[in-house]
Amino acid sequence: MRCVIVVGVGPSEPMDRDEFQAKRAKGRQLPQAKLRTRDVRWVRKVHKKYDRKYGAVALGKKLGVSKTVIRGIAAGKMWRHIT
Repeated sequence: MRCVIVVGVGPSEPMDRDEFQAKRAKGRQLPQAKLRTRDVRWVRKVHKKYDRKYGAVALGKKLGVSKTVIRGIAAGKMWRHIT
């Protein structure tokens, strides 16, 4: 088990890695997030590989994110906490 020491988060006891990751902000909670939960669900529903209208490039332009983000969402590697 790994321990992570976070300065200024309350008690001076170190948290284990799982506890730290559970408290970490995800998705829309992050200030730099450009997508909402409904956007992620929509991408997973409509994305079609290499399609002009629903491919990664087209969806990325529509939502203001890169094609890599769209591909990661569609593959389930990004925004995994959204089902």
